Amino acid sequence: MGWLGLIMLGAVIGAAGWWLHPLRRAGRVGRGAAGRIWTAIAAGILATIVALGGRR
Repeated sequence: MGWLGLIMLGAVIGAAGWWLHPLRRAGRVGRGAAGRIWTAIAAGILATIVALGGRR
């Protein structure tokens, strides 16, 4: 799997984490940046890049 596939996988995992988060499901997440799906997707992509950054 290339870099593009890994980044897409990170985005999907971030979105799934946002969707399944218990505070979002309970309606307790505010309207700030932490409660947005785009933040979760970006966090998933960033985690993928950091995790595989040292791997060549």
